[in-house]
Amino acid sequence: MTEAKRGNGTELGKRLYDMFRSDRERPAGNTAGKDLLGELAVTGGVTHEEALLLLASPEDIEELVRKKEVSGKDQSSLQRLLQWSDEKRNLKVLMQANSSEQAAVGMRRGAQGIGLMRGEAILYTNSRLKKIYHDWLESQDEMDKQHYRFRLISLWTEEWVSVLQAANGALCSISLVWDTAATCSPQARHDIQDIQLESLYRAVFRCHEEGLECRLELLALWPQDSADFTEAQDFIEEVGKQTLSYLKTSVNLKIGALLHPEIDPKDAADIARLADVIVMDTESADKLHFLDEGRSIRTARNRIELDEPITEWASPDLLQSNLEETVLRIWQVKPHIAIRVSREVTVSDLRTVYRLGISEVCCEVSSLAAVRLAGMRLEWMLSRLPTAGEA
Repeated sequence: MTEAKRGNGTELGKRLYDMFRSDRERPAGNTAGKDLLGELAVTGGVTHEEALLLLASPEDIEELVRKKEVSGKDQSSLQRLLQWSDEKRNLKVLMQANSSEQAAVGMRRGAQGIGLMRGEAILYTNSRLKKIYHDWLESQDEMDKQHYRFRLISLWTEEWVSVLQAANGALCSISLVWDTAATCSPQARHDIQDIQLESLYRAVFRCHEEGLECRLELLALWPQDSADFTEAQDFIEEVGKQTLSYLKTSVNLKIGALLHPEIDPKDAADIARLADVIVMDTESADKLHFLDEGRSIRTARNRIELDEPITEWASPDLLQSNLEETVLRIWQVKPHIAIRVSREVTVSDLRTVYRLGISEVCCEVSSLAAVRLAGMRLEWMLSRLPTAGEA
C-alpha cells in the first residue's frame, strides 16, 4: 500500500472492506460480535433490541429493515435508531430524485438531502412543462420562441419551488440540463441551461421571501478539464448575479462538478481544486455518444499502479476502470472535498463505497433506511479496529 493511500485513509478502507467481506463467513452466534454490540447498547445510547439489529450482516440488515417497515407495527424504535445513526455516521446518505413528489417522499423517509436531480428530469416528469419545452425547441419564429421561453421560466420556477420546499432546508443538488432525448444544437443547449438557471434562481428568491432557507448545489455537467469547469462556473455565477442581484451573496450556493467516471484522473483533480463538491456520474458509462463530436471523454492515461487488481474487491455496479485512481487524485489535491456517487447505492455497494473512500451516496427511497443503518454498523466496526501502527 502506498504512502499516498495511507495518508488518505484508503488503507483503512481496504481493511474495512476485507472485514465486511468476511461477515458472511462468520457463524451466526459470534460471541465477540455480541459482546461488541452489547457495549454499543451501553455506550451508544441505543437499546439492546436496536443493537441486535446492528449485529446483523449488512445484507441481513436490509431484509430486517424491510420486514419492520411492512409489518405495520410501531416504528418508533426503528426511527430512533435511524436518527441516532445519522448523528453518529460519517457517510452522508442522500437520495436521487426526478420530481418534486419523489423528493418529498424521500425526505419523509429520512434522506439527508437530494444528492442529485438531473436538470432535464422535471422536463419529462411534468407533462405541461414537457409540452412547452418541446414547443420552445421546435419553434422557428423568434417571437414565438420568446413566448415559450417566458412560459418555460414560469412553469419551471414553480417546479423548482416545489423541489426546494420538499428539501426543506436540506441539500438540493441539481446538474445543468443535458437532454439526451432531444436533438438540439450547442446554442440551444446553452439557451436551455440559461432558462434552467434563471428559473432556479427565481425559485430560490421566492423561497427566501417565504422564509425558507435553501442549500443549493449546481453541478457543471461532465467538464473534461479545469477550463471546461471554469467556463460553466462563470456561466452559473453570471446568471445568478443577473437574476438574484443583491440577494446573491446571502444565498447558500455551491458550485460543483458532475464528472463522468472515464474522465482523466489528472483532469478530475484539477477540477476538484476549483469545485465545492465532486459527484461521480457512475450511471453514465453508456452515454458517451451524446457528447458533441470531437468532445468525447478521453481514455485515462498515465495511471498510478494499484497494489491489487480492482476486480478483486469492486462491486460490479461501481466497477469503473479508473474510479479509484480518480478519487485518490482528488483527495491528494483537496483532502476535505465531498465526493459523492450518483448511482443509487444499495447495502451491497457499501463495501466498495468505503473501499474507495467515498463520503456521500445517493440511494433509492426503498434502500435509505438499510444503507443508513449498515453504514453506521460498518463505521462502528471500523472504530474498533487497531490502527495501522497497532496492527
